[in-house]
Amino acid sequence: MDVLSATQVFTAHLYRDVPSTALSVPPLLREVLIALSKPSEKRRFDLLSALFCEELENAPALPLGVRLPQDKRLRQLCEAVLQTPRLDIPLAQWAHDCGASVATVQRLFKHELGCHFNAWRQQALLARATELAAQQLPLAHIALELGYRSQSAFSFMVSQCTGQTASTYFYPKGNEN
Repeated sequence: MDVLSATQVFTAHLYRDVPSTALSVPPLLREVLIALSKPSEKRRFDLLSALFCEELENAPALPLGVRLPQDKRLRQLCEAVLQTPRLDIPLAQWAHDCGASVATVQRLFKHELGCHFNAWRQQALLARATELAAQQLPLAHIALELGYRSQSAFSFMVSQCTGQTASTYFYPKGNEN
């Protein structure tokens, strides 16, 4: 399944030596991109290009993707979380299931992935939520499937991670079921 099918994806090749980055695309930037993709006279193209560059500099980067560790125990835990990403399963349970202590798992997360378990799990939950949103499932359904007690708690997590409301992030055209 294509994780990004719920969102419109644009590819812009700006600089060869700069790594690719996923950006949040506000409405103005989206409309400028659409306008740039259509034929236009040179003056209009130049003005749109200047506006595009200005807006691009202010577009926030999105943290997409979920990194996996090298350590066998931690990788087993991470793969299990990715199979069943839920907020309501505590780290102690995940650690026990992979045969490691909570302290060991916390240390491995910080050493191998440079973050705490909760931050990593948040990215896993966001990735799974994107898959579910691509199926046009309602936010309330997604929230419950991911172990949130309410849609508002889930929406708060999304806004903290992306800087956008959950409905705007997952359903930019307002087509949530």
